[in-house]
Amino acid sequence: MSNHAHVVFKPFVDPRSLSETQTDGGLRFESEQPTMDVIMKSLKGYTARRANQLLNRTGQFWDTESYDHEIRDEGEFSRIVKYVRNNPVKAGIVKDWRDYPWTWVKGEATLKP
Repeated sequence: MSNHAHVVFKPFVDPRSLSETQTDGGLRFESEQPTMDVIMKSLKGYTARRANQLLNRTGQFWDTESYDHEIRDEGEFSRIVKYVRNNPVKAGIVKDWRDYPWTWVKGEATLKP
């Protein structure tokens, strides 16, 4: 897309790195693996620096606001992936999402139609 990007990913969490803590609100699981906030900051920082470098410019690249959403089940995952794939179609850039050169879906064969 010309003014935004969509990314759907699953952070790596090694079950052996999880620690369990009892809190007033119930069980809390923590991991040594990076949190979603850390992953997004790294992703946005790297892509902003690289895009500015390629465009021969400096300064803020991404808006400070982003929409992060945790996907909780397979049905929601399929719905969101379909939305992301069809975003360039809805914008009138291509007629079929497969024609958009910046779409990449790992494991496409495992996704439900």
